[in-house]
Amino acid sequence: MVYCLMLHGLRYGEIRGLCFTDFNKQERTVTVRRQAVRLSDVDYAGKKIRVSRTGIEIKATKTEESDRVLRMLEIIFSLAEERRDWLELRKETRKKNKKEWSDEYDGYICIADRGEIKSDATLNAALKRICADAGIPIVTTHNLRHIAATMMFEYGTRNQDHPEEILLHVSEYLGHANIGTTFDVYTAYMEAESRIDIIARGPIVEWKFRDSITSDHGKYVIRFSLTFSDGTVLPKQIGSFETQRDAQDKKNEIIGQLARKEYIASQILAENFYDYWLNEHMVKVRKIKYGTFVCYRNIIQNYILPIIKGRTMDVVTNDDLLKILDSMTPGLLSPAYGVFGSSFKYAKKHVLINKNPATSAISIKRKQVSKKEANERAAAAKGGPSRRRQKGRMQAR
Repeated sequence: MVYCLMLHGLRYGEIRGLCFTDFNKQERTVTVRRQAVRLSDVDYAGKKIRVSRTGIEIKATKTEESDRVLRMLEIIFSLAEERRDWLELRKETRKKNKKEWSDEYDGYICIADRGEIKSDATLNAALKRICADAGIPIVTTHNLRHIAATMMFEYGTRNQDHPEEILLHVSEYLGHANIGTTFDVYTAYMEAESRIDIIARGPIVEWKFRDSITSDHGKYVIRFSLTFSDGTVLPKQIGSFETQRDAQDKKNEIIGQLARKEYIASQILAENFYDYWLNEHMVKVRKIKYGTFVCYRNIIQNYILPIIKGRTMDVVTNDDLLKILDSMTPGLLSPAYGVFGSSFKYAKKHVLINKNPATSAISIKRKQVSKKEANERAAAAKGGPSRRRQKGRMQAR
């Protein structure tokens, strides 16, 4: 039941603060009006002393906007009834057996074995076990709130032409004090997409800006949404600007980049990009031979990534590529040209970079190699006759 509530976007403290009287089965609503949090540490003679390991304080919700009435799935109310019956039975059994039970929190839903409100550590530990048993990445109670926000937005954008309006509704549902917080949560989640999702969603086919520049906590921000060819809708927020004029100038710049198909919607780390490019594109699409795959993998792992790992593709420069090429033996240069030429062309096509640094880096390196070879040939030609004459004189002796 608690997990169902989290998938509705409630904060964990809000869930622990819920009473059975907050549930209205007939209206299918839950009223959020309080939160239960761990007692704050006490500053005593300059030292922080924890009041209690599981001590709980019932207090008002985080902000005025956090007080809200939410519609929920019908299963929530069935689970609430089951939970109430189980707690009553638990209470009777423990008291009958003369075991410890606290009546202080009677009526609350998030009660532990002895009548106290559950601690956050208890639920996170249970969530960790569930994730481990299911073989999925471990998430925390707060992660579930972020996931809830994302699911709400993604569902809404499939049925609404203006994602900003959906964000307003999601912000109210989550009890955020301002929509900027909602924007931050969702965009952070979207930017953490897998490398395959970022590349595979295709080019930007449409964009929508709010008509006016938005004021947020005394600063100005630009909010807009991007639609990709696979139907993905990505909201963006750019800021914070000191003046409305600065924000408008940036907005005009972004519109120009979008029109020229130069706007980078999502940054991707070099290691993630090359993993996808080699294994998904070159192997599965281009169907390169195994020997070529091994050669390319060697170049990527032993030469490219040691220099640009941890950086996004859009900040890699031709100087970085020249540094990589300079570290290679002459025999590796030709396949390295192939790796750089193909991979950065692919990155440019998918608007992961604005400019292709590989073109100039390869051209400069080829000229350097040609010049070096020419100098060596000139030196050999200059020194050749002299060595032959010296050899002839030695033989004559």
